[in-house]
Parts: sequence; structure tokens; C-alpha cells
Amino acid sequence: MHNNSIGRRVAITNLAKRPLVLSLNSRETVHLAPGAKSAGIPEHELANNPDVKKLRERALIDVVALGTGPQDRARVDKPKSAGRDK
Repeated sequence: MHNNSIGRRVAITNLAKRPLVLSLNSRETVHLAPGAKSAGIPEHELANNPDVKKLRERALIDVVALGTGPQDRARVDKPKSAGRDK
């Protein structure tokens, strides 16, 4: 993944009980073990991504904006409906 991207970075946490493979907009993939958190990913990699949308609606991932400190962290576009991994 290119680290020279300008803009907000986010971290993805796998909330599922199984490993997840997430395809980014650049066609790169992120592999996350259960409970694992990704390194910073440029927010545009997730924008309008149907895979990300589906996983968030099913409450299988959490996406959090990364900032300089805890006060700068915020959930990104929290979905309105959420189910649980069974």
C-alpha cells in the first residue's frame, strides 16, 4: 500500500469470530485475524466500497479514524443497522 496518500487514515478492526479478507479500492487486500486491527489505511480506499459496506452493516468490522491522540479518534460513517456474526 502506498503511504504517500494525503487525507485521513482509518483503522479497521475485525469483530468477527473468523478471519476476514477485505478488498480495498486499489485492489489490494487486508487480511485480519479475529480481533485484529489494521495499520492506518487511507480513507479513500474504503469510500463507496460494497464489501466494506456489507461487513459494516453486518457488524463484522469497525472502522475508526486515526488522529494524533485519543481525542481525535472517531468512528467513521457508523452504519444504522447492525447484525451479529453467528
